[in-house]
Amino acid sequence: MRQITLPLIVVVVVSIAGTGFAQTKVSNQQPSYEGQQVGSVDLTANPHIDTEPFRHLLMQEAGEPFSGEKVRVSIAALERTGAFSKVELKVQPDPSGLKLTFVLEPSYYIGILSFPGAIKTFTYARLLQVANLTDETVYQPSEIAASEAALVNFFHEHGFFEAKVHADVQLDDKNQLANPVFHVELGKHARIGKVEVRGSTPEENRRLERTMRTLRARFTGALLKSGKSYSPTRIKAATALLKKALAKEHHPASKITLPPPEYHTDTRRADIAINVDTGPEILIRVAGAKLSWVPFLSGRQQKKLIPIYEEASVDPDLVEEGQRNLLNYFQQKGYFDAKVNTNFQQQNGKTLLVYQIDKGRKHTVREIAFSGKHHFDTGDLMNQVVLKKKQLITHGRFSDKLLRTSVTNLENFYKDNGFEDVKVTPEVVDREPSLYVTFNIAEGDRPTRWILLTRWSRTSRYVSARSFTWARSAHGCRSSSRT
Repeated sequence: MRQITLPLIVVVVVSIAGTGFAQTKVSNQQPSYEGQQVGSVDLTANPHIDTEPFRHLLMQEAGEPFSGEKVRVSIAALERTGAFSKVELKVQPDPSGLKLTFVLEPSYYIGILSFPGAIKTFTYARLLQVANLTDETVYQPSEIAASEAALVNFFHEHGFFEAKVHADVQLDDKNQLANPVFHVELGKHARIGKVEVRGSTPEENRRLERTMRTLRARFTGALLKSGKSYSPTRIKAATALLKKALAKEHHPASKITLPPPEYHTDTRRADIAINVDTGPEILIRVAGAKLSWVPFLSGRQQKKLIPIYEEASVDPDLVEEGQRNLLNYFQQKGYFDAKVNTNFQQQNGKTLLVYQIDKGRKHTVREIAFSGKHHFDTGDLMNQVVLKKKQLITHGRFSDKLLRTSVTNLENFYKDNGFEDVKVTPEVVDREPSLYVTFNIAEGDRPTRWILLTRWSRTSRYVSARSFTWARSAHGCRSSSRT
């Protein structure tokens, strides 16, 4: 049977026995939908049965708040008709409102999907994803129509603007399955017609159009010119190239949108219009300290540390990430008290983003020590620490990021050796200009599944039981569940 990832759906199933007693079957814990807006209400049953005559029995209607009482009354009314062996309610949360489906058993379920006419051009897995009809889903004609529309839209996006899709559902009455067959006529694949950039000055629009016809565009798959094969991948690459070009011109907050292409059936070409909003001109400066005394290296390092350049976008998260990266950079250079602040300024009609750096005094890492260790040598623990002590010609390595990494490494080392409750707390003492770092270790107890093997080494070592499962068996120890 075909495999496909099921969408994350919270489903509540309500059934009523012949006596009118209602039971609610819930996956894990039943969420409360009382009072939430209902977007749609559907009836689904055996495809041979017309459900419309039963719709008047539904008290719960679309556009109203969800009412548990109305749902119970509706289910009881459907059950009293005697036409169905069981009535279930399935609830699917959706941004447009709750989707309620009253399932009238015995119902049919989605079986095998097929796509004659499209399978040679698109993979079966991709078509399944677009159709969005999963195995063992209750068959509903309305969902088949939605899948038809989704497939047509998908084919249009990929340049088949003349594509037609017609669904034929084959019923397997023996197994109560509905097997949808989507007959596809793709038609001729389109080519790109006119390409026009809009939204900026005429000169800038023409320059951006030329950007999509350069050698770089050709080598990056972003070549967008008349006569080329229409491809969403090509269009996506072209818009990404435009974003980078605008970012180099100090417009990292630019926005690019593409309205639906205009397809001409006589020429089978699609005209593409690209709307560009350049946004404000944003200059980025690092003040208060140099990243390098060599100018071009300083600029290269700035672009490496500040992700706005890479992402060609501006948002608070990227600004903060650049702040953290600069702080980490200077701390690793020995300026452990460094501070980095950001502020936006308006200057001559331009927006200036300034990373203001206060390096502070240069420090050295004088000592790295461990407190509370009882089972491991200092050398074993130092191997987990990414901080470095002062050497003859270096000040050592220290930063908040390296300190956190060292704590994580130490805790993982202890846990890998059986100390599941270990807790490592760093302590940093600043005695200008020297730093003294101490890792306070609360080891906790080691579970009995970890055993002491002394005969394998002159110095007694605790060895992971996962490496010596045979030894634990010989001592009558229970098998470890740790993998």
